Amino acid sequence: MIEADLDRARRREQIERAILRLGCDTRGPFYLFYLEGYSIRTLARIYEKSPSAIKMALHRGRRNLAHMFTVDATKESSLPRLRQPGES
Repeated sequence: MIEADLDRARRREQIERAILRLGCDTRGPFYLFYLEGYSIRTLARIYEKSPSAIKMALHRGRRNLAHMFTVDATKESSLPRLRQPGES
């Protein structure tokens, strides 16, 4: 149990470091949506953008992270699944 918790914490830390490498237009919405649980509607209000623009930023973030982790696949291949827009 403790080992699983440590593994989860380590993976979350890896993801957070990777998110910091995202572009500034993507990083904030991505972090708030995936790690803090903000809704797309709330993010649209915060960033004064349309929900479509927020969804596009999330899409770009997922694509960029996938590329980062594909390049680093030899280091770690067991990453948690990110929730998709529209999932609770």
